[in-house]
Amino acid sequence: MHGIAEERYMARRFIHRNRQDAQVPTNNFGFHLMSAMISGPIAIPKIYNGRNKTFFMWAFQRHHEKASENVNTVVPSPAMLARDFSFGGIGQPVFDPASLTRAADGTYSRTQFPGNRIPVSRVDPVYTKFMSLNPFTPESNRFNQAFNSAVGPRDNLSADTVYRSYRTSFDTKIDHSFSDRHKMFGPVVVFPAPVI
Repeated sequence: MHGIAEERYMARRFIHRNRQDAQVPTNNFGFHLMSAMISGPIAIPKIYNGRNKTFFMWAFQRHHEKASENVNTVVPSPAMLARDFSFGGIGQPVFDPASLTRAADGTYSRTQFPGNRIPVSRVDPVYTKFMSLNPFTPESNRFNQAFNSAVGPRDNLSADTVYRSYRTSFDTKIDHSFSDRHKMFGPVVVFPAPVI
């Protein structure tokens, strides 16, 4: 008979912060893996002795994992929601689509909205109704890493991911040797590893 048992555990204090995070994660984290395996010849007293002929292997594994990581993402800023796309003076030009004209030489031109601000008179009532429902999470970066670019804010919302995994698996295998040249093996029962 042969067997092995193993346990792996990782605590939050062993986790280094991501390079873009200002501090070590303080959210939930856990990793625990337990496994065991036993194998040997099949022997049924007074009925069958499978020494050097028939062998079994049984294995078990239990996996617990939970993780919550900081993710910096993007949501519309209050200025954007107020139709202001100047982004501190570095925003890309926003042109009035109704001002498109064609010159005699075949080129086209448009007029930029003053200050990159879209007038309220140009806003569709459906958009106004939609925005009244407050569909966006307000910006909030817990590490003060938000900044503006030419196309808008970046990393202006810190959010936590939530990951949970609890899995169990069993494996059983039988090997039989009819002779040195004829052998057979196969799984007897294999339970899938459900994710809960």
